[in-house]
Amino acid sequence: MLNTRLIIIASILLFVTIIRNGIAVAGSVEFTPFLKLKESYSNNVNQQRGGGQEGFITQVIPGFDISSVGSRVKVDVNYALQYRKFSKTERKNEPVSHRVRADTSINLVRNELILDAGVQRSQGNIVANTRLPFANTINPTDITTTKIGPKYQRRFGSAGRLLLSYSNTYIQYDGDEVDTSNARTQTYKANLEDNFKGSNVSWELGYFKLDNSEDDNAVGREKKYLELSFLVGNRIVLFYQAGDEGAFYWLGGVKWSPNKRNTLEASYGRRFFGETKEFSFLHRNKKISLKIVYTERVVDQSSRNDSVFSGIVPSTITSGTFVQKKARAVLALTGKKLNLAVGLINKERIIEQLQAPDKTRGGVLRIGWKIAKNMDLVLDNRYQKNFFPDGIRVDEFVNSTLLLKQRMGKKAALSYELRQTQHDSNLSDRNYRETAVSVIFNIKF
Repeated sequence: MLNTRLIIIASILLFVTIIRNGIAVAGSVEFTPFLKLKESYSNNVNQQRGGGQEGFITQVIPGFDISSVGSRVKVDVNYALQYRKFSKTERKNEPVSHRVRADTSINLVRNELILDAGVQRSQGNIVANTRLPFANTINPTDITTTKIGPKYQRRFGSAGRLLLSYSNTYIQYDGDEVDTSNARTQTYKANLEDNFKGSNVSWELGYFKLDNSEDDNAVGREKKYLELSFLVGNRIVLFYQAGDEGAFYWLGGVKWSPNKRNTLEASYGRRFFGETKEFSFLHRNKKISLKIVYTERVVDQSSRNDSVFSGIVPSTITSGTFVQKKARAVLALTGKKLNLAVGLINKERIIEQLQAPDKTRGGVLRIGWKIAKNMDLVLDNRYQKNFFPDGIRVDEFVNSTLLLKQRMGKKAALSYELRQTQHDSNLSDRNYRETAVSVIFNIKF
């Protein structure tokens, strides 16, 4: 607790100093107040499982953004106050919550030594023992995230570079009704490389270490490697990597770019857990983008962020590393008035923790239509199904949103939103459905 407070105090003092210096040096400071008004009707206000109470939700969200860019300092500060009023509910949540975030990047030694730092504090509802923010709980919790990361880079020769970096992220949860662990993630990276320039051979020496800790529980991984790349003609690159990650490993592959629009890459290797395979195809032109990826490799807990429901449905957090097979395809069509994006994902994991899904399937369909010069219509559909080990649980999420947005000049917009959310599970106490209609007004001053 003392360590966390010291970090927060140091971060605040740092940001005050940086903001003052940024204003003095840059002469480029932007202060942008904003206001968001949202009125919603929901047939399940609390998103209660098994059905809930209907009612209206009024939200008023004032705030501001401050950005300052200097010759060596960049600062971004954001603050928002959220007031929520439920017309019919016994919800225990405080009607007012706050979110403040500040990030800075300091060029201590021009183009060589950079320090990135940030702090964020907000309130959320947390499911006990899982650290998952979820709207249908009544556990108001203060969440503080602090991060700091120095980075040093030095160029040598025509294409050589030395890169050293460290990052430390600490998340603290404070809530009377929540018994959960604080979490810290530390990463260490070191790279020495010489890229293609006047030669058909490039090389890279690398070191990577990841430490994840949740109070008394600590996990992590470490890797040391050498990578060689060979340019064959102008279109083919052969690469080979070997090193140690607790045991000797190797992988090799080829990257082929027959033209500017298409790229094909494939690799195969042997690691401590067995085979690793990767394949990707990318096609891109002015109107069509297609990307297909298949991987079998070890990943860490950051992989949870590639859920198709990022920002909509909380993805289960897993600690440490695990083996994952993932297939993903994304097709995007871009026109003058109509945009279409389709995405599919299938993941299989080998995880010992029963509270984490070992299989995930999902998809996204997003259609955007420019009805008029200042009016857009967006349809967003997302589907995800999680399978847990030993068949103990199967969860299915469906979210559909229809949004009509009318821009009112350069700084204001009026939107109408229809949203339907559905969560089905073989555990009946986890099922819930909600249909909501909202009117949203945004303005920047």
